[in-house]
Amino acid sequence: MTYEQAGEEDKAVRAYRQEWALDRLGKQRLADAYCFFGFRHQQQKEFAAAAAAYQKSTEFGTADDKSCPYDALGNGIEIYTIETHEYDKAWEMVHQAQKVNRRIPPELIERLKKESERTH
Repeated sequence: MTYEQAGEEDKAVRAYRQEWALDRLGKQRLADAYCFFGFRHQQQKEFAAAAAAYQKSTEFGTADDKSCPYDALGNGIEIYTIETHEYDKAWEMVHQAQKVNRRIPPELIERLKKESERTH
């Protein structure tokens, strides 16, 4: 957690992966860490890095709102739609959100539909 708070992403990920090998809590911590990294990159307007971190967060299971207050799925979809225009990746995250019953703002879905010229 110290590495994560210090912004030492690689060291934090290594430590959480080691923890994961010993305890399944490590997987949730990886999801949370990537969620925090995504938010940090998003605040610094490093949108490609933010989207990649949010995507990683969801690969380890979606970070819960108790440990990471930033919505990895919603923020990832927003970045892929508005900032990077990677609509296929945005749709993948929409489908992932639907599978875990996460609410995505309807206006974001409508914008994605309009910009991607797709309905799903």
